[in-house]
Amino acid sequence: MAPAELERFRQEPYVANKVAHPGIVRIYDDGVDELGLPYFVMELLEGECVGHRLKHRRKSSPGDVYLILEGTLSVLAKAHQLGILHRDIKPSNLFVCKDGTLRVLDFGIARVDKLSQLTATGMVLGTPAFMPPEQALGQREALGPPTDVFAVGATGLVLLHGRPLRGGNELALAALCPLPKAAAVGIEAPRGFLEVLERACSFDIGRRYASAAEMLDALRSTAGEIDAWEGKPKREVSQDTHPTVRHEAPMDTEVVFPLANTVALLREAPEPSTEVFVRAPQLEKTLATVSYTHLRAHETVLD
Repeated sequence: MAPAELERFRQEPYVANKVAHPGIVRIYDDGVDELGLPYFVMELLEGECVGHRLKHRRKSSPGDVYLILEGTLSVLAKAHQLGILHRDIKPSNLFVCKDGTLRVLDFGIARVDKLSQLTATGMVLGTPAFMPPEQALGQREALGPPTDVFAVGATGLVLLHGRPLRGGNELALAALCPLPKAAAVGIEAPRGFLEVLERACSFDIGRRYASAAEMLDALRSTAGEIDAWEGKPKREVSQDTHPTVRHEAPMDTEVVFPLANTVALLREAPEPSTEVFVRAPQLEKTLATVSYTHLRAHETVLD
């Protein structure tokens, strides 16, 4: 393993810890196994990966999407304050725990200055279906909070739609074509709510919200409209930094590692190693151990 590659693997997981928000997945330790391969130890989550519902083309209600995005933006607002970009927000990187709280997974390609120096120039990192054009084109100098804002808006629209917004070569489409409007793909939701999502997904970076905090304020202004749409009593606008996601359907229970098929490395991925579950009494919680080979097996080259 190249020294830079090893250093990046060791540093990436701890980016989430820097955010210091209850909506992230904490990393507790790292090390090297008996084969000389590095690993890290993280929280083991139980609940539902938001992306799981898309496998069944399951649409989410506006109220459910609102709360998922509220929790996501709360985490990103704190990250953006620290100069950290997630760069891969999407349904499969959002997880609703059994208690209804939302976690943002996989800060593995988050951009911070020290880690950016370890990423090869010209590499495209992220998931094309949720990328703004500047990210799809590899314009690293143009990336900023509006890049994450775009992905949050796209995530909201996809969850309302229950399936991808378009088909074809997603990387080329992301670079060249705006996302379709909600009405064009038959999405039904309160108009003000859709306007927030569509502004977030503007092809022109200057028309998007400047930060997650700004989008969060705009999103919360639509709470009353969403409640009226769903025939529910008007609620007070939450200022909770870790909102609870309301569920209207039974939750599928599963255990997930915060891994995503998005980090680009210019080599063939190895066969995945076996996941190992360990209990560390001194931490008084269940942990998941993820090896280097398991993580890299979930990577895709987007060169």
